[in-house]
Amino acid sequence: MKRSDGYRLSGCDPFYEITPYIMPKRYDAVNYIDLELDLEPIHNYINKCRASGVKMDHMSVIIAAYLRLVSQYPNLNRFVCNKRIYARNHFCVSFTTLKNNNTEETVTKIYFNLDDDIFEVNRKLAEVIELNKSAGVNNSTDMLLRGVMRVPFLVGGVVGFLKWWDKHFSLPFSIVDASPFHTSLFITNLASIRLKAVYHHIYDFGTTGIFIAMGQPEKRLFKVGEVVEERKMLPVKVSADDRVEVESDNMNRKELAVDLHHKKFNCAQAVACAFADALEHDPATVFKLAEAFGGGMGTQGTCGAVSGMAMVIGMKQSDGDLDNPATKAQSYKLMKEATQMFIEKNKSVICRQIKGMDGGPVLRSCDGCIEDAAAILDELLFDIKE
Repeated sequence: MKRSDGYRLSGCDPFYEITPYIMPKRYDAVNYIDLELDLEPIHNYINKCRASGVKMDHMSVIIAAYLRLVSQYPNLNRFVCNKRIYARNHFCVSFTTLKNNNTEETVTKIYFNLDDDIFEVNRKLAEVIELNKSAGVNNSTDMLLRGVMRVPFLVGGVVGFLKWWDKHFSLPFSIVDASPFHTSLFITNLASIRLKAVYHHIYDFGTTGIFIAMGQPEKRLFKVGEVVEERKMLPVKVSADDRVEVESDNMNRKELAVDLHHKKFNCAQAVACAFADALEHDPATVFKLAEAFGGGMGTQGTCGAVSGMAMVIGMKQSDGDLDNPATKAQSYKLMKEATQMFIEKNKSVICRQIKGMDGGPVLRSCDGCIEDAAAILDELLFDIKE
C-alpha cells in the first residue's frame, strides 16, 4: 500500500517484519532510554557561535545531532502503520513553541534535509519560532484542530475516522503536514518551564517513533583520576518505538552495496539503492531506473558502479526545479571529482578494461568497484572517510 508520507518496505529480516504482529500497538513496543549530556562542551560551542554572531541554542544542537545520526542510519526514519513497515519520504521534527507574543502555546513542525548542517537547522528553527510568535498567525496544526473542533459533538467521530483512514489507507499529505503526530521526531524542552525531564508517551495515532524530552540541567559529581569534579549535565529522556530500528547487522553503505550485489542487483543498482533511503527515495524506483546501467550499460562500456555514483550525486544535489534548474554545474563538478577518485583506485571507468576483457590484466572485481564507488560517495557527499 502506498502512503503519502512514505513507501512500504518488503524483504526485511523476517524477525523484524513479524515484530509488529507481536506488538501491534506503538505503546506496546516502547523502550525508555535515559541519557545525561555534559553541558560544558555544548555551552562552549554555543558561546563560540554567539561570539561570531550566530544565536545558537540547545534545541538546535540536539536536533542537528539527531539529524546527523539519521543521515548515517536512515532506518531510524522508518515507521510502522497497521503492522506494515514504511520508510518515510522526508524528515521532520515536531515541537511545542510559544505563539501570539508568548501568550499561548502551539505545536509546529519543521522539515529538514538530511544534509542540513547545524547552522541551517538553527536558521530554520529560529525562523519558525519567530513566525509563530507573530500575533494572529495560525500554523497548519492550529487550523486543522480548529476545523476538527468546529462541530464539538462530531469530534469523536471525526478523530476516529481519521485514525481508521490513516491505518487502512493513507491520509492526504495536507493532513499529514498539519498533524504533529506524523513526524520523524517529537521533541520538547521542559527546562523552559523549569521541569525535570520525563519519559513522554508515544502516540498510537500517527507515525512518531521517537520522543525526546530535555529537562532542567542538574549537577553531578564525577571522579576523574584522584579528583572529584562537579559537572552540569543535561538530562534527556527518550521514548522509542522498538519496532523501528537500525537492523542488527549494522552494515555501512559500502557493505550494504556489496550485499545487494550478492542478492542479484547489478553494479549500478547496488550502489544507487544502498543510498536510496539516506536520500529519501523509494528503493524500488531507484532499482528500476538503474537496471539498464548494469554490465557497462549492457555493452561493457561505462562501469555500472560509476553510473550508480552519477545517480546518487544527482539524487543528492539536484534541486528538482523543472522550471529553473540551477544545480547542474555542481552535480557535474562532483561527478568529475568522483570519476577521478575512481580512476585513481581502478585505472579505468570502462567495464571491459576493468575486467581484463581486452586482453589486459583484471584491474578490479565487481564487488571491489562497488565498494570503491560507495566509499567515494560517502566521502564526497556525507564527509565519511575510511
